[in-house]
Amino acid sequence: MPIKAKKLIDYFDPAVNNLFARISNQFIFFIAIVICFTTINGQLLSFKNYTDEDGLPQNTVFVIFQDSKGFIWLGTEAGLIKFDGINFTPYTTRDGLINSTVRAIAEDSSGNLWIGTINGISKFDRHTFQNFNSEKNLSDNYIYSIVVDPENRIWFGSRLGGLFYYQQDKFHVPKSTVMQDSL
Repeated sequence: MPIKAKKLIDYFDPAVNNLFARISNQFIFFIAIVICFTTINGQLLSFKNYTDEDGLPQNTVFVIFQDSKGFIWLGTEAGLIKFDGINFTPYTTRDGLINSTVRAIAEDSSGNLWIGTINGISKFDRHTFQNFNSEKNLSDNYIYSIVVDPENRIWFGSRLGGLFYYQQDKFHVPKSTVMQDSL
C-alpha cells in the first residue's frame, strides 16, 4: 500500500507534474516542427507516361539511361531512342546500330555511348556507330549489361560468354577470381 500511496502522491506533486508538462510540451513542439518541415520541404512528384502515341517508336523499353549531357536514352525492340524532353529520335540498323533490340546502355569518359544488343555491341560517338560482335573477338553477342569503371574499362555482361571488358581498343576476358578453397 505505501508504494501505491507514494505514486499517487507523486502524481499530484507539482514538481513531478511540472516535469511531465515540460516533457509533453517538448514532444508536442517536436511533432509540430516535423510536420511543418515535412509540409514545407515535401515535393509533389508528377509522372508522365510516354507511349507510341507520344512519338515513342515502341512501347517495350528494356533499359533507360541518362547521359552526361542530360539526354535520356531508351533501349527498345525498335532500336536506340534519344529523348531530349520533348522529342524522341530513333536510331536503328538503318543508322548503323548493330541490332535493333537494345538491352544495355552506358557512357564512357569520352562521351561515347556503348549499346549492348542481342547481336553484339555498338559504340556510338553521337555521329557514327562502330560495331563489334563474335566475328570481332566478342565471347558472346547477347549483351545484358554494361558498366564503365573508374579506370574507364567498359565491362560487358553477356548471356553465354560471361563477363569481359574493353580497354585500349581490345576486348579482354578477366582472369578468374574464384579461389579453390571457396568451392
